[in-house]
Amino acid sequence: MGRIVIDGIDISQLGLHELRSRLTIIPQEPVLFSGTIRSNLDPFEKHTSILILDEATAAVAVETDALIQQTIRQEFKSCTVLTIAHRINTILDYDRVLVLSDGRVAEFDSPDKLLDDRTTIFY
Repeated sequence: MGRIVIDGIDISQLGLHELRSRLTIIPQEPVLFSGTIRSNLDPFEKHTSILILDEATAAVAVETDALIQQTIRQEFKSCTVLTIAHRINTILDYDRVLVLSDGRVAEFDSPDKLLDDRTTIFY
């Protein structure tokens, strides 16, 4: 049995409303926003936000994905960013990568270390 600890807090100890109020999710469906990414995710500037991206750039060209990822790296550099992605380029510069296989954690390390080992799923 595992647990999820974010900033030293075991999320199972939070109520659902409190947990959801601390997360921002960008879903897979393409949506055009007006204003900045920050103003759309936290319009009242109340949070220093965990950002969750669920295949958020899957429906755009690779070049557009790269521009969006660059913006996310700049605008959210002091935030925790959790990204669900199938494009390896989207996450190559992340600190850690968690690879799932059949719903279970198969690998967890830096992208560089996982790519150095030809036997990894990530490779």
